[in-house]
Amino acid sequence: MTFRDYSDLFMIEKGFTGLNHGSYGAVPKAIMEYQYSLMNRMESLTTRFFTRELPHLLEESLETLCNFINSPYESTVFIKNATTAANAVLKSVNFANNDEVVTTNLIYASCRKALDHITSQKGVKVHKVEIPFPANDNTTIFNKVMEKVNERTKLIFIDHITSETATIMPVEMIIEAASKRGIEVFVDGAHAPGMIPLDISKLKPDYYTGNCHKWLYTPKGSAFLYVNPQKFDQMVPTVISNHYNDGKTPAQRFRNSFDWSATMDYSGYACVGKTIEYLEKEVEGGWKEIRKRNHALALKGRDILTDMLNLSPTVPDQMTGSIVTMKLGSKSLKDPKTGLDIVQIELLDKYKIEALITTLYPTDERIIRISAALYNNEEGYVKLGKALKEIVE
Repeated sequence: MTFRDYSDLFMIEKGFTGLNHGSYGAVPKAIMEYQYSLMNRMESLTTRFFTRELPHLLEESLETLCNFINSPYESTVFIKNATTAANAVLKSVNFANNDEVVTTNLIYASCRKALDHITSQKGVKVHKVEIPFPANDNTTIFNKVMEKVNERTKLIFIDHITSETATIMPVEMIIEAASKRGIEVFVDGAHAPGMIPLDISKLKPDYYTGNCHKWLYTPKGSAFLYVNPQKFDQMVPTVISNHYNDGKTPAQRFRNSFDWSATMDYSGYACVGKTIEYLEKEVEGGWKEIRKRNHALALKGRDILTDMLNLSPTVPDQMTGSIVTMKLGSKSLKDPKTGLDIVQIELLDKYKIEALITTLYPTDERIIRISAALYNNEEGYVKLGKALKEIVE
């Protein structure tokens, strides 16, 4: 497969090789210009922008997003990021004393801390399923999760694509099985929108969040939260503001509670729809081709690095999206000032390469996660492989 390089659409620093799109994303230049125009409009007509113009912009943007992920508009709201959504959901679930949550060792660090907080505040017990890395098949993961479920299980908290190990989890199987047992499911799909096909109406989770600023290439601080309509009236936003719980119907109260989080810059939300439409037109083959290209490039990058560095196998291709994690076969050594792995610092400072190098929770075993985005090509992974060989030697 030939990997067309779309780096001209982005503002990537000259000479810099960015292989960590999965952490913070990157925004096309055209979308940044559109966002700047909205920000200028906001500052030149502050009151009119917020009260007259912004609601229409957000409605259009959300409608486009909902069509893209097949999520009901009335059940979907913009939110700052997946972490904010996770906190809102955990705050909103009607936990009783001795209720239980089933999750895995692979959830994002902030979510682990949010669950710890729930445990201490509400008397909830958390069962953590140990998923090995690399995991080899969906059935094993599914069985491990469901083995922890019992009559006291109130919620299953699961990633769609794990941040640390880049594993696509069998959320469809888990949601279906949990639904039959009357157990709520929250899916943290931080990496899913734009990376893999996403159909919320088909999945039918109780709660689903996804970041837009990663694989949809939108501005930072733009994400969405889907909530099952039956849960509308129990939902409490992370920030309670002016319009909390306003409205005559559950749907109105849900939207009013989440749409306004006090005065802030909402331009990132307004850019989501524009970004989806822009890349659909700008990239030959649209979003279907974007997902296909990035997946194939991630596998190519994996193969380049495993060959150059003699690394161990990763998760199977069908459980991989546009990010891949590999064990480096060494123990992490962190810089005391930044908390970052010294190899990651050297890659950036000496070689102008950014890749995520961290540890496999909760060990000190060093892992590397690479991303494949529209501005990447095969040369970047070769450059990374050569740099790592020099650093190791």
